Amino acid sequence: MIRVAQLDIDDPNCEQEIINLISLAFRSEKVKKGYLKEYIQAASTSQPSIFLGAFEGEQMIGCNAFIANDFSFNNSSALCFQSCWSATNPQYRGQGVFFKIQERAKIVLKEKGALLIFGLPNQISRPIFTERLHFSEEELHSVRIPNIKFLRNIWINKFSEQNHILHNTLISNEPQIIELKKNLNPAIIQIKINYSLIWGKISTRRKFGYDWRVFSIGGLSINSQRDFQLLISEVFKQKCHFIEIASCKLNTNNYLFRFWKNINHSKFIFFFLNAEKDSFKNFNLMGGVSDTF
Repeated sequence: MIRVAQLDIDDPNCEQEIINLISLAFRSEKVKKGYLKEYIQAASTSQPSIFLGAFEGEQMIGCNAFIANDFSFNNSSALCFQSCWSATNPQYRGQGVFFKIQERAKIVLKEKGALLIFGLPNQISRPIFTERLHFSEEELHSVRIPNIKFLRNIWINKFSEQNHILHNTLISNEPQIIELKKNLNPAIIQIKINYSLIWGKISTRRKFGYDWRVFSIGGLSINSQRDFQLLISEVFKQKCHFIEIASCKLNTNNYLFRFWKNINHSKFIFFFLNAEKDSFKNFNLMGGVSDTF
């Protein structure tokens, strides 16, 4: 009989069990002690992130983290949880361990007052979310802008007041996401102009025998056309060859850029707990919110 319970990652023994399970499931090196908490917990969230574990007897056979995010919805705080860090003991795959954890999470997180559960699952787990767990999904779009002086502005649209029609729009809390990302990557770049900001990271990718520096924008929050133009100018000053953005298709800020392409292998998924799906018109979420960013 498989049971699901909340895990205490402050307990060294419990933390070690999770680390061992993740290492076994993915045949990878063990993560360092304290890493999991830094990875999923921002100090400013209204409620802590949680880990759920599946047990057969006393043996932990599966686990899944749920990262707490304080977004906003219709001018109110909206507690949401991101499903991530899922692992199942290889000997128990195909026995519904992941399914049972997610079903328990729906109950636990709804009791905590969460508006919804969301995620950016891989191609293996996405069919389970959508077909068995009845999550809805929205497409993920991307755009890559060459940082070439005489070309880059072709990808930029003029600011539109439509971007500020945010009724029934789930809006990410960018400072809180930045706080979480900086726990693990102090090199996160944050550019602020007045009350607007753009943030992200620079990585190097080798292609065609050359190292290309890419500034991946993790998120943005824009209040005016002037702010946006100044921020974009600062982004183009970064020492990179390309600017890359991934965003939910239903993000009102997508209007600021042109030539979006659909990312076929990845989509946002949502399960609505203390809210109705039809209440949501837009999701202002970008790739930086993902646990893998």
